[in-house]
Amino acid sequence: MSSSRNVLSVFVVIAAVMFAAGCASYRIGTNLEPAKGMAKLPPEVRFQIASVTFVAPTNVPAGGSPDFGVYQPDAEAIREMLVTAGRKHYPWVFSDLPHAIPLEVTITRKGYASTAGADACVSCLTLTIIPLRSSDKTDYEVSVTSIAQPVEGLMTVEFSREEANWMSILPLGWIPVPGGKGERAWGTDSALKKTGEIMSRSCVDAIVKIIRRVEPEVWQAGYPVK
Repeated sequence: MSSSRNVLSVFVVIAAVMFAAGCASYRIGTNLEPAKGMAKLPPEVRFQIASVTFVAPTNVPAGGSPDFGVYQPDAEAIREMLVTAGRKHYPWVFSDLPHAIPLEVTITRKGYASTAGADACVSCLTLTIIPLRSSDKTDYEVSVTSIAQPVEGLMTVEFSREEANWMSILPLGWIPVPGGKGERAWGTDSALKKTGEIMSRSCVDAIVKIIRRVEPEVWQAGYPVK
């Protein structure tokens, strides 16, 4: 028992040192493609993200970088991130004008899985001179509700965020994580920022996909009068 506690203590100290030193390389991405090839919206119809609810069930653990690159973000902070991403990537869909159709967005963390590299024990025994490898996969579901009017056919969209990383007590951790898809980041701060950008973009992609699955005439019929 004492030996197990000593090993755990050593691992915690190693992890703390690596986190502080920032000798880590990340590859972060999602499996959700940008919205394209769907029915176009009428040019006068625009939307605004009025509110966001993030649901993190207690039976679904969190791992890897925080969900939106921010530890314990509030709903308004997430909403602002999505509003910024929407204006950047879909300026023809989102607007802050008073007559834009308000949307209520719910993002739910649905699942999480983590895998350590087969050489994790060797890495720990070398005090991570050999980089410690791991990968994290988090599943999300995005749903949308029209606040101004009831709309049928607003289906949910699911996607997964995948993060691969390796860390070392030496600068070896800066070597890019090989293979796979996604965007690269070096160091904890960079990974957090990249995670926020990727998650915001993917959530906005999901919102647009949901909107465009409804016939354009439905939105046009209920579009608020200026």
